[in-house]
Amino acid sequence: MMYFETFESFIEMGGHGLYIWLCYGIVSFSLIGYYFISAKSTAKAKQELKRFYARLDAQNQVNE
Repeated sequence: MMYFETFESFIEMGGHGLYIWLCYGIVSFSLIGYYFISAKSTAKAKQELKRFYARLDAQNQVNE
């Protein structure tokens, strides 16, 4: 079942195309940005944990 007769009418979305596609773009950009920001902060947290556990191991070896 097709709701639109042509691809152009699909893009125009009954006169609301600019608003609809702009919203899709903003949401897509936000989700992609959130993904990269989350990945970067996760990598940073992993590095901090590695340094923490390395210091902890060094302290345990000195105390033994």
